[in-house]
Amino acid sequence: MTSSSFPEPLGLLREAGEVVGGKSNIFFKQDYPDKMHTIVQLFLISLACLAISAHIKKKSYTLKVTEDVCLERGSSNYNYLPYLLIGTHPGYPLKRSLLKFQNIPCECTFPLKATLHIYFVYAHKASFMSVAQVPAVKRYLVAYTVLKSWTESQATRTKRNKWARWDNQWLKLGTDAESLATSSTTVTPTPGRKWYTLDVTEQARDWKFGANYGLLLRDTHERVQGRDFRFASNAYQDRSKHAYVTLTCWVQY
Repeated sequence: MTSSSFPEPLGLLREAGEVVGGKSNIFFKQDYPDKMHTIVQLFLISLACLAISAHIKKKSYTLKVTEDVCLERGSSNYNYLPYLLIGTHPGYPLKRSLLKFQNIPCECTFPLKATLHIYFVYAHKASFMSVAQVPAVKRYLVAYTVLKSWTESQATRTKRNKWARWDNQWLKLGTDAESLATSSTTVTPTPGRKWYTLDVTEQARDWKFGANYGLLLRDTHERVQGRDFRFASNAYQDRSKHAYVTLTCWVQY
């Protein structure tokens, strides 16, 4: 947010000025809607003014997962599974997953940094298939802002809930979910039982200034067949392994 040559309040003003001039991509995807661009720009300017008068401070939060579900088949809801799945296992459908977290507190004026923490359990191979048939490939985890509501106990790869469908199977990027993800993390098949993190700052800003419909998780190389990767869902027995988001905000006081 700031540089070594700018104190925090002046750094905010500098960033706001760059956004106005179209020079900065720190806060905006290249095709970010003009309306959201303007809203965040005004927030930056107002925050800079508050910072100069010493009326804002940084505060950290932990947002717990409230809903999650794996999307594999159109006719089945997998809310009961202890895993969130991504990738394509030979002989089985593609897998993506949805997660939703607690709402960002109202006192959070502007999200500065948000990080998804997700626990990788293992890379799965069907027991009746050989290692050669199901290679242990890497997966490249990304998260997109979901743009439409969904129900954990009803969502499938084709339906958001009992009455509404996704525009495409597994969500259409651009209408069901944002078309761009701003960061990715590489997940290796071994070792398992390991935490991974992913920057979701842009997505948190989407939730703050729009609606909180959570995240869509997928592998950017999901059509490469190999072991599917399994992360702990909110049905996983060890609750300490459930996904969460750490968040740092400007807070007015």
